[in-house]
Amino acid sequence: MRLIVASVVILILAPFAPAEAPYARAGWYADLSTLAHGVSGRATIVDQDTFRIDDFFYDGGGIIVYAYLGEADSNASFAAGLETGPQLRGTAFGGGSLVIDLPAGRTLDGYEAVSIWCVVAKANFGSGTFAPPTYARAGYSVPLPPGSHSTHGLATIVDERTIRLENFHYDGFAPLVYVNLGVDSSDASFLNGTWIGPQLVSAYKNETLTVQFPPGQTVSGFGAVCIWCEVINMCFTRGVFPRALADLDIDGDVDITDHELRLGCTLGPDAAAPNTRVCADADLNADGRVDLRDFADAALCHSAKGRRPAGECIE
Repeated sequence: MRLIVASVVILILAPFAPAEAPYARAGWYADLSTLAHGVSGRATIVDQDTFRIDDFFYDGGGIIVYAYLGEADSNASFAAGLETGPQLRGTAFGGGSLVIDLPAGRTLDGYEAVSIWCVVAKANFGSGTFAPPTYARAGYSVPLPPGSHSTHGLATIVDERTIRLENFHYDGFAPLVYVNLGVDSSDASFLNGTWIGPQLVSAYKNETLTVQFPPGQTVSGFGAVCIWCEVINMCFTRGVFPRALADLDIDGDVDITDHELRLGCTLGPDAAAPNTRVCADADLNADGRVDLRDFADAALCHSAKGRRPAGECIE
């Protein structure tokens, strides 16, 4: 059964630049406190000069109001901080998203906190301090190589609900084209995968496309991404996100849930593992069985729930 997921999509025109490593703080977020005018939401760092406020609430009151960045979550820091984005006075937000690009030449380096700040009153309507993401896969990227219809780019998991395509190209000439997520990179996986966001009906050239799952749905369980044409059931380009060797449920950690899945693939010392995707992944030495040797290898990558395993465990 095909599942089409509604989403919020933001297009940001960007000049051509070669693919580069994700910004070190991409995915860091700050939950805004509610101090005045009904402010709340989550501000997430997208890249070095962009952040996004999701589930954003603000009644539009106040005089000369902006999102300000500060060195710390304090009125003194915001008063001396960086003004960003549009003037917010008179614009009410009822739970949508706001993408903010920093002024030219400025980056998020050195800024630890964000506030919805009233310039005239020097009043903080709601603020928070950026912290590392709790989602273990945040920051994982995969290049999407050149494919049909000039399609290519770089796909990055920003947080548990968000995927970003950078330097994205697509000529716009094919029918029924979507971003598609699959458990793995096989055609069968994408054929039964999950479409994210609107149909790609126009051309993209060196653009950034950010796609967000609705609340309650996450990237967990999906290991691969492609640009998919539904008419001919074809990926124009595809890629597999980095993954821990023993992460059987594809959520970024190796914990008791993965151990329980591995137990379900163990039928005895000489028995072949069941022919499933999970058991194939559990067979770490690829000998056709899931046995004590695989359990021992998996133990080397064990991590706490929500914590990324050591780097040597990442494929």
